[in-house]
Amino acid sequence: MVSRKAGAVLVSRAAIALFAIAINIPFVNQAFHMDDGIFLIAAKNVSHNPLFPQDLPVLFEGVSVADLGSTEHPPLTVYFMALCGAIGGFSELGLHLGFLVFPVILGIATHSLAHRFTSHPTMVAIAVLCLPVVYVMSHTLMSDLPLVALWTAAVALFVHGVDSGQLKWIAAGGVVAALVAFISYAGLCLVPLLGLYALLHRSRSGLFLALLPLAAFGSWLVVSFFHYGRFTPSFLLSHYLLVEKVLSPTLISRKLIYALVFLGGITIFPLALIALSKKWRILTGLLVGTLIVNLLPLVADYRFAHKFLFVALFTAGSVAVWEIVQKAATAVYALRERHRPQRRLSDSPLFGELYRNPAPLDDLFLGVWFLGVVVFCVLFYLTGAARYLLPATPALVLLMMRRAEEAVIPKMQPLAIATATFTGLTALGLAVADYQFAEIYRSFAENFAMAHQVSTKTAWFSGEWGFRTYLERAGARQLGRRDPRPQLGDLLIVPTLATPYDTLFSDRLSLDATVLIAPSRVVFDVPTMSADQSLCLTVGMPIHDKSDGVSFIIDFLSPQGRHPLRQTLLLPQDGRRWSVWEIPLTELKGQKGRISFSAAVNSSGNADADWVAFGRAHISETHGSRKEVIYDFLAHFQEARIEPEPGIHYHTPGNNAVFPLTVWLEQQPTKVLLKKHAYRPAWPVRLMDADAHAGFWSMGWGMLPYSISNRDGALESISVYTVCRRVDGYGETNPRWAPTWQIN
Repeated sequence: MVSRKAGAVLVSRAAIALFAIAINIPFVNQAFHMDDGIFLIAAKNVSHNPLFPQDLPVLFEGVSVADLGSTEHPPLTVYFMALCGAIGGFSELGLHLGFLVFPVILGIATHSLAHRFTSHPTMVAIAVLCLPVVYVMSHTLMSDLPLVALWTAAVALFVHGVDSGQLKWIAAGGVVAALVAFISYAGLCLVPLLGLYALLHRSRSGLFLALLPLAAFGSWLVVSFFHYGRFTPSFLLSHYLLVEKVLSPTLISRKLIYALVFLGGITIFPLALIALSKKWRILTGLLVGTLIVNLLPLVADYRFAHKFLFVALFTAGSVAVWEIVQKAATAVYALRERHRPQRRLSDSPLFGELYRNPAPLDDLFLGVWFLGVVVFCVLFYLTGAARYLLPATPALVLLMMRRAEEAVIPKMQPLAIATATFTGLTALGLAVADYQFAEIYRSFAENFAMAHQVSTKTAWFSGEWGFRTYLERAGARQLGRRDPRPQLGDLLIVPTLATPYDTLFSDRLSLDATVLIAPSRVVFDVPTMSADQSLCLTVGMPIHDKSDGVSFIIDFLSPQGRHPLRQTLLLPQDGRRWSVWEIPLTELKGQKGRISFSAAVNSSGNADADWVAFGRAHISETHGSRKEVIYDFLAHFQEARIEPEPGIHYHTPGNNAVFPLTVWLEQQPTKVLLKKHAYRPAWPVRLMDADAHAGFWSMGWGMLPYSISNRDGALESISVYTVCRRVDGYGETNPRWAPTWQIN
């Protein structure tokens, strides 16, 4: 028979579950957003490859990858999405209804922890569900909310098991923690956290079962290694640590500022965080925030309103972290003193109260939970995006509630009401803004075919997020970065915000080129010439803006003498743009010799920045409508003879006069603008905008979690072009272009 107290707890948790569903139901038809589409592609592959659904070729941000096995997200979210799709279809409505289970789990798990650590469990659970970052992420299909929901559930089960001494609950917590590790690599942080709780409460079984996620995840890595033929996290780790340099001091300091501002703005409303802190901490936060506003380039250009908002949020986040650090440090000191019997800690007025009750254990555990997540995010993520901090939010609310219960603050009830009201309104405003933002791409795709009469044309796009998802549904095809497939008359669609990337059709083109600095020459031994051969190359000036022109000479050298092929004075206005040259070699039929490329100083005698670059250089032979490449110059660069001018200092590494280099220059127009679609969501609260670049997602754009739009600037602009010139695809890698995945 259930006791009255236990019955009340069950009723409270049922009410929390209903509350979680009720507040999120209005958003179940939200458009696919951000990375939802990538998870959806893998989920649809479960029926084809149930053991390794991420083993499929895709284009992501224009780069062809063989599989998704090296992402930071193991496939548990993908499996759950596939289950939802099998039950309710892969529509927005069906998937979002299925994902409502995660706010429910989060609410119930938080209530369980709050019942253990505070006197107001229902208030804490509701507060967590209404945090702006939690509420907004509850309407997406990415792994962020499943991560925090199962993370909190694992902690709740494990804590209950250790406290009650029941092995089944400890084991349940370990199993759920293992599931968390299969959502994100960050979930492995639960292992030391659960181990700490078991250690503090002297639970040997807890210490053993806390290792369960490591055992399960390690087994999966072994299986994945034999399937993919590589250690799947290796690419991610090397990219983050060696390429992006996530541990560089500059990037760490920037991410720390992100984290503090977001903690102050999208968790508990700043009023509560500031009210619970001491005045000197508030003043310190205001001072440091003001210095950052005036010194940091990302923030220095903000309008006054945004600067004020930045300082307020930075102060709130700073004092919250400060409070938690002090609480954890005090707990550590108190616990250390407990193990010194020769001293009576209870005689200390500062630590006497801690000595007489178990609060230090709880403060230390919750503090390590919160601070551990923040430190992990600051160290190992690329940006300080708010959603990365999600696993820290339950601990933050629990700690702040414990702080409020200890504090004696006049008019505490009005403060609590004001905090709840403003936090809820902020969450609702951001959720509406996010809904409108996601809707941009669904609306564009639905109207695109009619607006541009695409039935007889192929449409291509370069971008990600929901932009990709809905254009693929409309029949458009993703364009690779070095993809020459679009034909004359095809359509090309490019967003401003949805991670656009450069392609062969961009205004600026990068080529792997050979660079000559005047005066110098490079000579290549070439095969015997035939009548149907021609020399093709693309020419430009890498430092055209600092040059007054350079002579570029191409000769054929043979025992019969020197045969000029082309001599041109490249001027800056011409060299700023790639130009394509095709030189017939008909007159050289049957001759064996060398081709030389020379750069010479023009008549002015000024050699400053006289650089010439030529790329895609090759000799081809025509066979009807087909061309066969006979000789590639860049491929034979190591065999070429480089002839610098004696006595010249070229101011390059090794004093090289000729060297290979990737060069970016403008190219001849490849497309003509048909129409630019500008989208201005009606809701004034913005997750990001074109003026302040305030970004809830951060992504490196700005350092505010939200802003108020008071200008007529478009949030997103989508340009539609028609292809007016075929691009030269010579020398480009030709990967197996990924299939177009239709999302029905």
